[in-house]
Amino acid sequence: GLVLVTLLTQLDSLANILFQGLPISGIKVLTALTLLGVAVNAYRVPRRRRFGLSEPGIKAAIAFVLSMGAAFLVAEDMTLALWSVRRLTSMIVLMFLAVALIETRKHLKILLLCMAAAAAMSSVIVLYDHLMGGNLLSTSDAATTAKWSGVSRSAGASDYNPTTASTMLIAGTVLAIVLFIEERDWRWLTGITIFLGTAGIILS
Repeated sequence: GLVLVTLLTQLDSLANILFQGLPISGIKVLTALTLLGVAVNAYRVPRRRRFGLSEPGIKAAIAFVLSMGAAFLVAEDMTLALWSVRRLTSMIVLMFLAVALIETRKHLKILLLCMAAAAAMSSVIVLYDHLMGGNLLSTSDAATTAKWSGVSRSAGASDYNPTTASTMLIAGTVLAIVLFIEERDWRWLTGITIFLGTAGIILS
């Protein structure tokens, strides 16, 4: 579940196509199912490690949630505050899943490779959109109406705006650079990602 969420976060337009018809996004469905899986299997984990509550990162996240709740209660614009809480909550949930499920270096490597692969795939869509014109996968207004100096910008395989999509490409490409240096076995993937990701960042 976490692997799919990690992969489809950058490819959310593809996820929206695959899960079209649902009242909520497919990524949220996968995240909820993964959380359910963690809860169902919690009894197999020693109590002190259950749900990662002993981890410093989770303790910091709990403190952050409490401060977020306090800020929400005194916010002047409740609509904006609610939007911010929803956005930050999704990030905290992903952080919790990472702490709860990543137990070995191999697990971490798999997720990092997924991020690199997603960056490569999204970059291919950016290149296609740039060469052929239009938007192959993106459907949201934020992704399809963005322009710079009159030239349409591509968000690749994302339904976010191109600036946000290119930020995700930067993250995936930087991870690919690190993995290219550290992991010889996967240089064929990370090398391609570095090349495609750099082009995708420039064009998006």
